[in-house]
Amino acid sequence: MRSTILLVALFSLSDSTMCAIAADADPIRAKLDTAKKVYTEAIAMHGKELLDTLQKKDDEVRKAGNLQLVEQLKKEKTTFETEGELPTMVPSLAYLNKMRQSKRSLDTAFRQAIKECLVEKLDNKAAEIEVELKQVLAAHGGDWLRVGDVLVPGESLISRRAQYELKLLTDGNLVIYRLSPSPTLLWSTKTSGKGVATCTLLRDGNLVLKTNTGRIIWSSNTGGRHAIKLIVQDDGNVVSYDKEWKSIWSSGTDK
Repeated sequence: MRSTILLVALFSLSDSTMCAIAADADPIRAKLDTAKKVYTEAIAMHGKELLDTLQKKDDEVRKAGNLQLVEQLKKEKTTFETEGELPTMVPSLAYLNKMRQSKRSLDTAFRQAIKECLVEKLDNKAAEIEVELKQVLAAHGGDWLRVGDVLVPGESLISRRAQYELKLLTDGNLVIYRLSPSPTLLWSTKTSGKGVATCTLLRDGNLVLKTNTGRIIWSSNTGGRHAIKLIVQDDGNVVSYDKEWKSIWSSGTDK
């Protein structure tokens, strides 16, 4: 009889109460859920702040009676909202820095959770958390690099379905992995041990690996072709595109 009453009481609890109980039972899960919530809210807020800046600029050019600039702003607003392309008519460095910080905070929270699992010898759970991190990043535009964006050692881009990863390793090698069913190396720049500090897509369209002193260690040799975005695709290919969506460079790993 008492067990029946207990079951009835449990089924009467709300979903939120049950989630709270589950979180209390698994403090690592609670931390991860909080980190994901903070990350999602932060990137939405950063995007809104940039859109607000665009709106203020729009008000200015309308008051000035400049129809050409109004049309350009409308186009930039649309491409930012639909494709994530940064506008050129307003500063975007602060937005980029905030997005990087939010991503790093999320990564730090997940890495700490993985470490705690490994200490407790929960290896399978640690592996699941690693996969979950990649899925979260992939679901929030973590599959591409814009002009001016930077990857530092340890950071990566994940394809939309979390099947492929472009990663700048801590030894300076830029690599592409197929993640499923198990991590498999598909491609690399063979630049380990050469002092690589950053991977960036330059404004001239060149994808480069640089040292802290600015020396270029490797490049895609596409300077002057004006690629605006590098994408890790779900077919395994990493491709840079121009504004007309023409392929400028690819890793050739879609075979």
